[in-house]
Amino acid sequence: MVSRELIGHIFEPFFTTWQKPGRGFGLAVVKSIVDEHGGAIAVSTEENAGTRFTVHFRLRRCARPGRGRMTGQSKKKLLVLDDDAGVVDFLCESLTDRGFDVTGLTLPRRRCFDQE
Repeated sequence: MVSRELIGHIFEPFFTTWQKPGRGFGLAVVKSIVDEHGGAIAVSTEENAGTRFTVHFRLRRCARPGRGRMTGQSKKKLLVLDDDAGVVDFLCESLTDRGFDVTGLTLPRRRCFDQE
């Protein structure tokens, strides 16, 4: 859980609360990507319940006929990675239904910067 006192700092580069040495880049990178795409991140924290991060993006309607379904030459390839097979399956099915060429991989959960 992130304490309420620290919430104002969690998106700063190099900020970390981990006891093990970390890089402190994760949330700073996420925030910059979300900001770049016109989104916002809401953070709420509650003792004994944890911290919740909610990412909001504007819904953009496609001006082309077909409501964003891709055909022919414009078909895009996507790679979906997650540690939850159910999430991968859902996203692959949803994106394939929208005309994308999707490859899904389920990866084991691990912390990228843990040092043993």
